[in-house]
Amino acid sequence: MRLTKLLTAAVAASFIAAPAFADYFSVDEGKTKPLRLSGSAGSVVVGNPDVADVAVHTDQLLFISGKLPGSTNLLIFDKQGRMIYSADLLVGASTDNTVTITRAGIDQTYDCTPNCKGREAQN
Repeated sequence: MRLTKLLTAAVAASFIAAPAFADYFSVDEGKTKPLRLSGSAGSVVVGNPDVADVAVHTDQLLFISGKLPGSTNLLIFDKQGRMIYSADLLVGASTDNTVTITRAGIDQTYDCTPNCKGREAQN
């Protein structure tokens, strides 16, 4: 009986300590999107700063910029060190200005910003 009460208390505590938001946030390479928070940010952590960058506009408005295609994570804490936001941060290759041509079953992708040129394969 006592073990059941301890397990119940532990499960309840995990819900209380969980971040307010756990999801994913996506942005294209070379683009910026706003992220509005319900609480005030005290610190912001990007797992891999080569993939994405964060600019703090106010303590409740951040701008997320995609740098390289890939994934990382984003953690935001309040001034007391409590996590208020957690997300997988996905940066996709921008396809706004690309053209793919298929010849003999082989795809070739060209980046057409401003003139079309071959694009290196992304891992």
